Amino acid sequence: MSTAWPFEPLSGVIEELEWLTDVIPSKAGEQRIALRTAPRRTFNFSHILTDYQAMSARTLIIGAQADGGFLAPDWAQSTYIGQRSPGSNIPVSTPNVIMGEQALLWESDTLNEVVTITTDSNGVHMDVTLSYTDAWLLPLWGAHSPNGVSIERNGAQLNAVSIALTTYEHMDVGASTYTQYLSNDIVPDCAKIDGLSESVDWQKSEFDNSTSITEYIRSRTTADVKYTMSWRVTTTEERYELLQWLHSRRGRQKAFWLSSRGHDFELSTSTISGTTINVYRRPGLTALDLADFHIDITNTSDVSIYRKVTAVTVTTSLNGRARLALTISASASVAKPKRISMMRLGRFDADRIELDHRAGEGTTVKVPCIEVAA
Repeated sequence: MSTAWPFEPLSGVIEELEWLTDVIPSKAGEQRIALRTAPRRTFNFSHILTDYQAMSARTLIIGAQADGGFLAPDWAQSTYIGQRSPGSNIPVSTPNVIMGEQALLWESDTLNEVVTITTDSNGVHMDVTLSYTDAWLLPLWGAHSPNGVSIERNGAQLNAVSIALTTYEHMDVGASTYTQYLSNDIVPDCAKIDGLSESVDWQKSEFDNSTSITEYIRSRTTADVKYTMSWRVTTTEERYELLQWLHSRRGRQKAFWLSSRGHDFELSTSTISGTTINVYRRPGLTALDLADFHIDITNTSDVSIYRKVTAVTVTTSLNGRARLALTISASASVAKPKRISMMRLGRFDADRIELDHRAGEGTTVKVPCIEVAA
């Protein structure tokens, strides 16, 4: 029988999501095959425990390793319950929470119980056997502790305890309702992108005999444009939406469109109509620099349309300023354009994603990404 790990984390929890993708590169592109559609999850807990609590943790790990493992509490998805008395079929509200068949009703490491969660047309219910005045409800997931528990004891009768619990119950909560462009999802607003950093390089082979000039041969026809996407969410709803987005990418498998949401092109007209968009020419922005790329056209009501730019040519000047004509793949009619932003097609460049859940601060995520051929 599995045992719930009952100790409250020190300041937060590091949660790891790990997919498995086979990426097969070629000269001009790649093929991606998902070998694990639902991620493995690992919860990394750190605690400061008294001697009595540390002894309890030591005993629990010995018993659990010999028995059926642990039930790992999902502290990031805890729901405040408050006062509860013993009873059967008690309704409970758990909006935007990924809930399994079991949960931990927790008030302290000595006052808690594992409850069975039942869900039907009338909502979510549970049976309670103990009395609580300030309880929380935490989803529980079957887990093992491959590396056991680490306990560092000091002279103040306090113990630094750490443990990693890897679940064996896997669940895919990826959503499939995102806006698409050219058969790929567009990064939704719910992701709350906090920042981007970028680098550009080429995959290459290096030939160096240590005595003459080093020679480099590019192994692909396109550059590796890598960037890091960062998110920070603070509410339960935002965290749930972010989890849905992360799960829907399946690690490195599924590509997505990302708009810069910036004013990347300066319109020289007050409206957009037809298959040509006239913009002012800027330093570095020439017909040679840009060809066959994609843009996000958003109006003042924040409604976006997406187009491929098939050609960039120099056109007549206006008010003494040089201009470029962008030829787009399909006609567009926008009465009040707000911005024109560059689009990039990319994917996650890692199968392992780390979520840093901090009490009172929310959840932060940083994911390395790479552009792929459209």
